[in-house]
Amino acid sequence: MDKFELQIGGKSFLGRLALTDAGAEFASRMPLKLTMKEHNGNEKYCYTGREFPGAPQKPNRLSAGELWAFSGDCLVLFYEDHANDGYEYVYLGRLDDATGLADALGTGDVEVSFV
Repeated sequence: MDKFELQIGGKSFLGRLALTDAGAEFASRMPLKLTMKEHNGNEKYCYTGREFPGAPQKPNRLSAGELWAFSGDCLVLFYEDHANDGYEYVYLGRLDDATGLADALGTGDVEVSFV
């Protein structure tokens, strides 16, 4: 399975998972309901307690709608484009269209579902 849906309140966003072991691992956890915490005004994150496989990379830029794993088991959803400050991530996938994502996520912690 490479397609997924992100649900936030009454909003839905469609996306595709990476065709990698990390993407497959994420797919195996769905459906998944999480409370994601706010960080830096550009991302939401949640420690999942289970590591994602794959070699970390240092992307130069991070884009709204991208899903990455940080530090093994931390799921990160970026909602604003920005330069990476040298952090390493394992790529999990991305939303097809991130229009309205920042508004849907809001400014604080938020409950999301991946299905």
